[in-house]
Amino acid sequence: MEKNTKRVVALALNIVVFLMMVLSVTLMIFGINFMGKDVLLSTTGWEIFKFFTVDSNILMGVIAAIYVVYLALFLDGKIARLPRWLSVLKLVGTVGVSLTFLTVVAFLAPFVAPTYWSLFVNAQLFMHLLTPVVSIVTFVFFEDTDDIRLRETLWGMLPMVVYSIFYMTTAFTHIVDGKVPYQYDWYAFVQLGLWQIAVSLPVMLGATYLISWLLWLGNRGVYKAGQKRLVQVE
Repeated sequence: MEKNTKRVVALALNIVVFLMMVLSVTLMIFGINFMGKDVLLSTTGWEIFKFFTVDSNILMGVIAAIYVVYLALFLDGKIARLPRWLSVLKLVGTVGVSLTFLTVVAFLAPFVAPTYWSLFVNAQLFMHLLTPVVSIVTFVFFEDTDDIRLRETLWGMLPMVVYSIFYMTTAFTHIVDGKVPYQYDWYAFVQLGLWQIAVSLPVMLGATYLISWLLWLGNRGVYKAGQKRLVQVE
């Protein structure tokens, strides 16, 4: 696929990511359901922002919008190249929604939700599935972010680190008789006991970095394959 074609596809997909973020946040804030009633991880109003799912989707949507502006300027010839910080920022946003996706698919849906697909309805259809998948596809296959250095993959952990501080502070300041009420442990990370944090936190942080590294590796692999094809054609 020619470079300009890839960039146009990336432009379109990032616009889709931004629009899905706006739609899903709107649906969630106002409690609008179109696929039945949500049974888990559902709330309305400003309380929705306590969820990493919502925060990571908003972050990804904002980053996608910034990327669209810069990519449009690049395609129009108004800037010579996309800035490297934008590539790193794109990685950070993609890691966030990828973590949301994998946490839901591998942990919340099979072990916490009453039924597996109950976490893929209404606004959660976009936040847990569609936005993450589209974000991953566009980052890995259509964006030339090969200038990201290996050490910069550590930035992919930033949203999880910040959220972990918020989550733990909320949980540990609402302990009742040695336990945290579910409304302050909405992801059920310490429902079996406070000792769980010693297991869940390292696992989540380790998984976050692994996701960041794999996304970086996947993007570089696709980029190098594309460069090799161009050389062979020439």
